[in-house]
Amino acid sequence: MERTTVRRTAELDCDAATLWHLVSAAEGLGTWLGEDVHLDLRVGGSGRLVDDDGAARDVRVTELIAGQHLAFTWWPAGDDGASSDVVFTVEETDTGSRLVVTETAANALGSWETRVVSLWLSVCSLARV
Repeated sequence: MERTTVRRTAELDCDAATLWHLVSAAEGLGTWLGEDVHLDLRVGGSGRLVDDDGAARDVRVTELIAGQHLAFTWWPAGDDGASSDVVFTVEETDTGSRLVVTETAANALGSWETRVVSLWLSVCSLARV
């Protein structure tokens, strides 16, 4: 089966530490990736994410470099044959931070454009606090 890779980059107006929290902590992920997130943030750790539409995905962490790189496999709950591999890379920039999201899947899952816009909105709401 052929696998497709989708890569998206977002330049964000927050420091890399804040961005890392948004992409690695359950409460950070809950502000933009799903309404209910549970994640054991360690290699081999597992979790579950429930999208805003109620669809659940199981998650398994495959790589972790704290503050910089998080890789995981996720799949619709009960269908591990439909898994995809996701990598978040966080980089400091002169004006804030950058997130590179790469997803490799047997079929294109979800819209990273929509998810990245949700992340951007989370960053904007932090700036107002």
